[in-house]
Amino acid sequence: MNKKFLCCFSVMVFLAVVLHADDYRWIKNTFSWRGNGTLTTQVIPLFGESYRVSYSSAQKGALRITVVDMATRRPLPPKEIVKTKQLLQPGSKSTSGPQKAVLVIEGDSHPWEVRIDQCLDSMQEWDLMNFQKQQGQPEEHLAIWTGTGSEEIVFDGKSAPWKFRVVQEGEGMVNVAVTSDTAKLYYKTSLHNPAQSGEGWITTAGTVTIKVTAANDTEWTIEALK
Repeated sequence: MNKKFLCCFSVMVFLAVVLHADDYRWIKNTFSWRGNGTLTTQVIPLFGESYRVSYSSAQKGALRITVVDMATRRPLPPKEIVKTKQLLQPGSKSTSGPQKAVLVIEGDSHPWEVRIDQCLDSMQEWDLMNFQKQQGQPEEHLAIWTGTGSEEIVFDGKSAPWKFRVVQEGEGMVNVAVTSDTAKLYYKTSLHNPAQSGEGWITTAGTVTIKVTAANDTEWTIEALK
């Protein structure tokens, strides 16, 4: 095999890799959440091999973010953050579809915003767009509660996942915590203004306790949604 052939072969391989790599790009803000306190997100698909989690907060405060694999219920190892200008060489792809995960965000009372970017090829990007379109379907009410002041609600979420939403209806302050029957904290937030809201997701079927702590005349609404 002569040098000229080896040189041409090397160039062809390099061009093939470059062209294949150019098919990958970072899709920013594929999923995002805002809130304070503790939140378990909805189940999300990770379509590519590389993703990155970013966060911001207007005030300094403690924050811990864990990405949990829904298949094993175990934390995923940190994914390599691929720089935009780096040549991408995708690894092996799963034939069973995207990896399903949830984020467990644990913070204090300071507001935060968490975002996910994913590095996808054109086919994975198309799958992501289809998934996002499907999320616009109407939500079904499983239960709704309204009240004033403090209250403790027990709800049997027989099927999971389901979404929890709280809205402060009047002046005052509303603190809400959602825990499992084994005292696992699913959700915690503090609301301070009328019409302010928060929401989280319960990914495990079972009974939960919703503890509302508020001033006697502060109105609130809580919904369980499928």
